[in-house]
Amino acid sequence: MFALGLFQMFFGFILLFFLPGYALTLTLFPKREIDILERISLAIALSVSICVVSVFAANYFFGIPITFETITAEILSLTGIFILIYLFRGSRPVSRKGVSLGTSINYSTSRKRILSVFIILLILVLTSNLVYKVHWDYPYPFHTDEWQHIAIGVQIVEDKSIRLTIPYYKDKPPYRNLEIGFHVFLAEFFLLTGRDPVLFYRFLPAIFTCISAFVLFVFIYKITGKFLAGIFSMLFFVSLKSNIFVLGLWFFVPLTMSFPLLYLIFYSLSEGLKKGSFPLLLSATIALSALALIHPSIASFAYMSIILYLTLVVLYSVAIIIFYLVSKRESFRKELILLLKFPIQRAAGILTLFLVPFLSLLYFLKFLWKDSLIGTLKYFVTEFMIFGQTVMVKELYRPLFLLDIYGFIGISLAVIGILYVLIKKKGAILVSGTFIALAIMALYQVHGFTILLFYERTAYCALLCLAPLSGIGLYVLTYFIKNIFKNLNRGKLISTTITLSLLFFVFLNTFSNYYFYEDKIYRMIDDDDYRAIKWLEENIGSYNLVLARPRISDAIYPISRNYVVAVTPHGRSTAPNLLDTRKFLMSGCEGRRNVLEKYRVDYVLVRFKIKCDFLREVYHQGKDYIYEVQIS
Repeated sequence: MFALGLFQMFFGFILLFFLPGYALTLTLFPKREIDILERISLAIALSVSICVVSVFAANYFFGIPITFETITAEILSLTGIFILIYLFRGSRPVSRKGVSLGTSINYSTSRKRILSVFIILLILVLTSNLVYKVHWDYPYPFHTDEWQHIAIGVQIVEDKSIRLTIPYYKDKPPYRNLEIGFHVFLAEFFLLTGRDPVLFYRFLPAIFTCISAFVLFVFIYKITGKFLAGIFSMLFFVSLKSNIFVLGLWFFVPLTMSFPLLYLIFYSLSEGLKKGSFPLLLSATIALSALALIHPSIASFAYMSIILYLTLVVLYSVAIIIFYLVSKRESFRKELILLLKFPIQRAAGILTLFLVPFLSLLYFLKFLWKDSLIGTLKYFVTEFMIFGQTVMVKELYRPLFLLDIYGFIGISLAVIGILYVLIKKKGAILVSGTFIALAIMALYQVHGFTILLFYERTAYCALLCLAPLSGIGLYVLTYFIKNIFKNLNRGKLISTTITLSLLFFVFLNTFSNYYFYEDKIYRMIDDDDYRAIKWLEENIGSYNLVLARPRISDAIYPISRNYVVAVTPHGRSTAPNLLDTRKFLMSGCEGRRNVLEKYRVDYVLVRFKIKCDFLREVYHQGKDYIYEVQIS
């Protein structure tokens, strides 16, 4: 059974993270248009996108149930279609392109290739350990958001379908699920891998951080041609700090799942426009379609960044045309020819990028439509476009918050990276993203509100753009040091010593206080709570109604599939069921009886002994008690 479980987990990972995406890369890039690093990164990110979009569409629009068999059939069918198209085109993806370390080393030997792969794998291993460390002594999800996302994923597994209801409550009240793509992915992951939704969840933050870091490496390496720039960018990305308010790499939520897709979109768009590659632009479209279902706010940020980037491209093109007409210089003519190449491919790619992801509106329209176009627009602006302060922590909203969380050195290096990107005209979309994020944050500082994104999410979007820019800036600085001393006696030794000292100082500073917020993360349950909730499932069964304090209640449905009276609220601490839960915990027997009768509770899970004649103790282990309600 153990071997079978390992095989299913391996099979599930291959289906979710590699097979369909790799087959699609064969279809889109059948020859040598991309190298092996690009193919692998595209395969991983596109696989996740394809699995989310295809399973969502199959169930939501065509009613195909979400089961192990149907998901497997859908993914394998799409994979088969992609492979057939590839075979029909009659090409093989052989790549002999090398990977260069900086500007001086070209990978012409297998030893150098092995070294580059070793460096990348070493950083990914260190990354996984760095992120997973917060779970070394705690095997359960941390954040209430994680528990509630698991609950919706489990509900999809249980119902074999997307249900727009709150899974915790017996009457299943309606729920406006704007991150349905994330929950569909969770359901797929639970079903295909056969892993426990709760106990395996702690590995997902590290897994997706590694995926994001690798996709980012390929992005930066391909746009700059500098191996070390990609490596440094990975390290700055991994150094991004997390806490319970802005979330981050330590948690697996829609925000963190969006990171590799955002980087893939930026990479595919910038390279696709540069090369006039419709397949790359189509890859960005597929990823953006999935992102719109996983985290609409980050998709909005991607769109704003893309629009600004395209605007800059158009303005730059107009300037080149004017300069050429005025001066007739050969350099402007060559640049103009490059800008005007592949007009059909570029236009078609941009058109699909703006049209296809908007198909997600077919899903969101159910929540948005308010009987008239004017009413719908008003509702969208007030509920989905304008946001004020969402977390009662003043430190998050201070003007220098970004400097506090990222550091002066990181921001200084990012400024150097911005200058390099603008001068070399490589990766300007990162500058667009940075400007959009900073502009939205400045809007809050001036007027007290943001648009399309919460302030905390905007701050993290800024960090996602600053990290690779810092990596590029650090590479530029090391290259500058190398050139200063190259003509001196022992110049190589001096430059190497200074460079290593600089790298040590930068990354020591960058990773300092990385775990500063670890002790501040609250833990929803402990081992006693888990055993008690598991006992309910194994001895009482599922679909009973349990009363417990809210934080433990968040874990009851994900672990045992039992319903609860109240869960941890999001901005609604005065909800009646939450007040009644507090009343039960603080009242005498008569007050408790009233609450239990009101909700028709079956079992009570508390951390203290209760002596009421209508409560029969059925479980006591550690500090947890479970009582059966006996009210006729």
